[in-house]
Amino acid sequence: ASGLGMLLPAGFQAAPAGWHLMFALGLVMAGVYAYIHLALLPRLRAHCAASTWPAAAQVLNAIRKLVALNLALGVIVVLAAVSAR
Repeated sequence: ASGLGMLLPAGFQAAPAGWHLMFALGLVMAGVYAYIHLALLPRLRAHCAASTWPAAAQVLNAIRKLVALNLALGVIVVLAAVSAR
């Protein structure tokens, strides 16, 4: 929402490339979070409730990798913000 709030008043064509990158990566990060929260977390909870620990570990490992991806994307977003000054 904050990225869109920056882009709309300035206009998409007049905005620096860094703003476009921040907005796009923000959408990707939100999508990754939604996938973790809506798909993987319920699976993890179900495996934990059923005490199927190896399956729970696999899901938890997938969550760990996606959180690391989001962290890396966040660093790129910060770099894009700095470059857009």
